[in-house]
Amino acid sequence: MGEHPTPPTSPPTSTPVGVPIEKLIETGATATLPLGFLLGHTEDEHAGTGCTVVICEQGAVGASSVRGAAPATRETDLLKAHNTVERVDAVVLSGGSAFGLDSAGGVMRWLAEHEMGFDVGGIIVPIVCGACIFDLTVGAQDVYPDASFGYAACENARENAGRSLKTGNVGAGMGASVGKLLGEPFAMKGGFGAASVTCGEIIVTALVAVNALGNVFDRANTQTLAGVRDPQKKSTMLDPYQAFSIMT
Repeated sequence: MGEHPTPPTSPPTSTPVGVPIEKLIETGATATLPLGFLLGHTEDEHAGTGCTVVICEQGAVGASSVRGAAPATRETDLLKAHNTVERVDAVVLSGGSAFGLDSAGGVMRWLAEHEMGFDVGGIIVPIVCGACIFDLTVGAQDVYPDASFGYAACENARENAGRSLKTGNVGAGMGASVGKLLGEPFAMKGGFGAASVTCGEIIVTALVAVNALGNVFDRANTQTLAGVRDPQKKSTMLDPYQAFSIMT
């Protein structure tokens, strides 16, 4: 069994807040979707929430790994290998915690209108999997992504087919935050991110609503991109060990 790391006796120096916007733009601009997939967003900026949909035009084989103690998910059991359905038609990422699961209903309606889904004796049943982030403490607390959000995200996906992927404060990333170890007052904005790598004709794209409890780092140079703000000086970020020492 591994040992828990020992907190440093002298906490690292706080990191100044701020990442060059050019770096963020460059990262988002390199992401692309493989052929046959569409990405769409819809959000309510005032309410601080939204949803994102990935439409699989020809269906796609899916898999899932549900982590954490309080998941808000939909139809992830369908992705297990022993079950009947082998392909999914769309995946929804949403804000709103468990309330946001309603957004998948709008995605199902849109897909049904376009005759995309699993054929059950002539009846088309769209297969839509999804997961939600907790963003209820951001923005308005009485507005959640519902079926209208999901339908609008599908329309957005169709309208933006072939265009650059939108990242940042869009879709499921609208209410995302990071660095919540000391509570929301000292957290920073998260968002929706995308990145791609290619190997010959193969394209692998990762899409994520970054809603982390801890800090976000750049693996290339270990720079802190966003995280827990220092209660004494909010223009700097704390190392997680520093935050833990304040909590205790």
